[in-house]
Amino acid sequence: MKAFYRSALLLLLSTLPAVVLALTSAELEQIKTTIAVQYDAVDDAMLEQAYRTHLTIERPEHPLSTQLTDFDPKRASGDKERLIQVDQAPPDDGDIADFNRRPQPDERDTQRIRLRIDYDSLEPVMIRDSIITFAFQPRLLINGREDSDSRRFRGELKYDLQQQHLRQVSMNSTEPFTKLLFRVRGFEVEEHFLLAQGKLLRERYFHDMDLGNPLINASNRITMKFAYPAPLRLGLYPDLYHQNGLAE
Repeated sequence: MKAFYRSALLLLLSTLPAVVLALTSAELEQIKTTIAVQYDAVDDAMLEQAYRTHLTIERPEHPLSTQLTDFDPKRASGDKERLIQVDQAPPDDGDIADFNRRPQPDERDTQRIRLRIDYDSLEPVMIRDSIITFAFQPRLLINGREDSDSRRFRGELKYDLQQQHLRQVSMNSTEPFTKLLFRVRGFEVEEHFLLAQGKLLRERYFHDMDLGNPLINASNRITMKFAYPAPLRLGLYPDLYHQNGLAE
């Protein structure tokens, strides 16, 4: 009988998330606080740091395109990010005009649609090696206000217990819905981060948006990789700073 109860107890323990067994509630709350502080500070940290990005852009009925951009916080507002290359060649006037219609990094708070983390919904799922995984409910913001279709999204993030920083955030829709005259068939966002001089910075960004209406197919898939110059020399450095004659 003792053997039976022992086996039952081991079975019960095996079904509990490893994080419940490994961390106290106080430790979990501290991790959640750190996640919130770091993630909320990313956009501001990126506005203070020079970097370059390599973008891969996929759109229906368009050839695969790549872009290289350069961001310098010392430039004037509206000119902080510049387009350097399109498909490994200097951009033409049309490329620059299209690029200038996009919001600058310091203007992205004006975007109509954004996804954010609801920190109160963070729930630990598992620990593997030094990475703890949380599930959460994303917040869909339309013009700065949370939308009822937030419930159609789910999220997951990974936090590095050893390095003590957020590693990855992913959010995706779970079912189709209609918003702002567009049918959203699928919506996925994923961000990867690195820690540099105490600041969380983006290492990689990806989104896959499948949406449109009878007149417009606005679907697109974008992968953005970041590189940081001296003294950091992180991310895709030196590839994006010492290729095709580009200077640092």
